[in-house]
Amino acid sequence: MYKQIERDIRHKIQQGEWPTGSMLPGRANLAKIYGVSIPTLEQAIGILIADGTLRAESKRGTFVSQTLPLSTPFPPPSLPLLPTGAFPYMSPEKPRPTLGIIAQAPHIDLAEEKTQPQIGLDPGQWTYFLMQSLQQQFTQAGGQVRLIQEIGYTSERTTMKEAITLLLDHGIDAIVISIFDVRSISQTVQALLDLKHVPVVLVSWEAIVSPCSSVCIDDVEAGYRAALHLLRVGHAPLLFLQIDDRSWVDKRIEGARQALQDFGVAPDQLLIRSEMKTTEGDDTETLAYQASQKWIAQGILTSEQQTRPIGIIAQNDFTAAGFLRAAQVAGKVVGKDFGLIGFDDHPLATELGITSIRPPIEELGEEVIRILWRQMHERSISQQRILLSGRLIVRASTSRGRKSEPEQIQRPLQGQ
Repeated sequence: MYKQIERDIRHKIQQGEWPTGSMLPGRANLAKIYGVSIPTLEQAIGILIADGTLRAESKRGTFVSQTLPLSTPFPPPSLPLLPTGAFPYMSPEKPRPTLGIIAQAPHIDLAEEKTQPQIGLDPGQWTYFLMQSLQQQFTQAGGQVRLIQEIGYTSERTTMKEAITLLLDHGIDAIVISIFDVRSISQTVQALLDLKHVPVVLVSWEAIVSPCSSVCIDDVEAGYRAALHLLRVGHAPLLFLQIDDRSWVDKRIEGARQALQDFGVAPDQLLIRSEMKTTEGDDTETLAYQASQKWIAQGILTSEQQTRPIGIIAQNDFTAAGFLRAAQVAGKVVGKDFGLIGFDDHPLATELGITSIRPPIEELGEEVIRILWRQMHERSISQQRILLSGRLIVRASTSRGRKSEPEQIQRPLQGQ
């Protein structure tokens, strides 16, 4: 394997991708790109240093010391293929199309073959089940998948530019990118790819604006469903609890406001209570519990003007759990004194009986592959922006003895 890597690095230098004087990515970074251990990579680098192609400078890095003459190109080293299934739609004579997936950290081992739970989905597993859905959908359609993981910004991680370049070297037919910073990714993708000829789809947990096609979760719709459910089972006014200053929270608030308007309720019946995190590492549930104790002491659950129990919309299930704990300490009963709904369908929501909006993880993968498969078979590629709705999971926290019909809830299209 190290000889293949040595030839590939030499080929990149010959082609001018790494010109004389340029610094190569760090050892750990290169090892991840080629899917090998650092000792294996060191063997390849050692050969190139020994013949003078590269030079290593202490505490600085490894540099190209001379430009090599062009020769017959060497084939790039093979990236490991993900497990594949049957290929019922492809003839034996026709090569299978290949999809490249670029995924953020942490590392995902799809060989584990986990089964997505019907209820209670840990957000830490979202990326795993999204990657699993992408792989299954593409292989069932007749393709094969190559995966590059742990993309990041530090020298220890593979950069987006390196990942895209490596996939292109292997003749990828289409690319999926799992988003974590859309601004820098969009710029890199535009610089490296001809979006009119190479199908690229970005997939993200929140709505994004990009020149590439994208498939994302519709947080406006999620907020709409949450508010409309509370209104339909008899809660008013509604109170939105915000702990994070993030765009997806703002979208959920926007959706809740639209629900009040469509339900014929005055805008002032949606109240916002905010207690923002001071640092990214703050524990959401603990902060929500502390803030909720203060808000409950201020009387948000005991207003004399309320004729119906208030409905609480928490920004996510951790926030809902923190509020529920504070309310129980104050002697309040969920479902009777207040209704409560969160987002994400976390196992904690299942354990505590909190109604929640479950994200459409598997559906994201299905929609991405549908777009890519069509674009791969069209002469021109039209960019699409798709938002997918989550699913309402009703539990005891919004039960007031009235049966809700969550799957019939649909937000009217704009302009209707």
